[in-house]
Amino acid sequence: MSNYAVSIYFQIFALTQLVSFLWLGLINTERAFESLLACIPIAIFLPFAVWLSRFFTDKAFNVLIVVLLIVIEGRLIWRLIA
Repeated sequence: MSNYAVSIYFQIFALTQLVSFLWLGLINTERAFESLLACIPIAIFLPFAVWLSRFFTDKAFNVLIVVLLIVIEGRLIWRLIA
């Protein structure tokens, strides 16, 4: 799986979430502002992540991302049932 495939994977999730939130009326001005604030840490740490990715092979980097996604999903499921 290439870095582009992982990027597309994230974009599909983001687009699906945006469409779902719009459909259900879950986006208001406050949430839109909070979403913009969430871009600040992304802008700060994305260059660091790009620099860090140079020290990993593409395969190792993608495995790391997939493991991170699995951990996040597991945490969400745990919060749902706990």
